[in-house]
Amino acid sequence: MTENSPGMKANLWGAMKCVSVDQRLDDDSGNLYFDDGNDVGSGTCNIYLYTARVDDTIAFLIDLEKKDEIPRGLRIGVAIYTNKAHSDWTYAVAFPPSLKKFDITY
Repeated sequence: MTENSPGMKANLWGAMKCVSVDQRLDDDSGNLYFDDGNDVGSGTCNIYLYTARVDDTIAFLIDLEKKDEIPRGLRIGVAIYTNKAHSDWTYAVAFPPSLKKFDITY
């Protein structure tokens, strides 16, 4: 891909939108969650939040989407740690209810 190709421009636009959403979430976090950054690739934007208040954080994110303060198409997965060191995990679907499996590599 060259720097002027349509694919490169779309990837850059996607990355800019992701960073914008990530900044919006970081600005509004208060004490609800800790924003641990993002990654962009293959048309997805993953934003990583740590929280002790999972249900409140999920409700907050859904409300932002309903108010069109973040883009539509929100998918939320909650890490389920498989060991005490929290070095390995899987994801449980949290939103939308119709989602069968959550994966960060859509």
